[in-house]
Amino acid sequence: MFLDTGTISEDARIINIRMRQQLKGADIERLHLTNRLDNNVTLRNHLFAAYAEHMKRREYIITRSIKLYKYIWYTVLDCNNEFYAHVKLHISDVVMIKEEGGESYAIIKVIFTHKYNDANVYAFIWIDWLKDVERTDSLLRCPIFEKQRESDARWYRIYPISIINDVPKVHFVHACRSSCSPDIHDTTNIQYFKNIFFYKTV
Repeated sequence: MFLDTGTISEDARIINIRMRQQLKGADIERLHLTNRLDNNVTLRNHLFAAYAEHMKRREYIITRSIKLYKYIWYTVLDCNNEFYAHVKLHISDVVMIKEEGGESYAIIKVIFTHKYNDANVYAFIWIDWLKDVERTDSLLRCPIFEKQRESDARWYRIYPISIINDVPKVHFVHACRSSCSPDIHDTTNIQYFKNIFFYKTV
């Protein structure tokens, strides 16, 4: 069940935000995450940057904790405030992010909410970017991408959900090797295939 947690967006076109399956202690540890800003430099600095760049809020962040979730669901309105789409996101989904230079792809590491100084609760995604290495798999004929390493701090990882204002329509698969199992991927293997033969009817 998706829960109404009182979460809002800085973008008035995003409404009816619902969360599902909050992550607690054991799950947070298993995914190598944290719910405390002061425990992770990337989380702390990139959340501040997300508020500053996308929401024009540059004050010191008072609340030092976040709530992590597996799912988020929300409604997107068009420029006439009419229904445009329902968006549902989940940990490990690949999303397309439109930038000035074109389209980029990223994997959702986790979804979280944070209570800002104005007492409003906002939703964010923590992502790992996918970089096109400009090679194609010889067998599958699919483009190869590599996931951003934890040590790679060249690109921001935290964004408000308003950066995803459409239904995800892209499909990537992990470039599994013998070190992967049916239940879990080898996280040291950062390669993914973009499935260019996948089509999704919306």
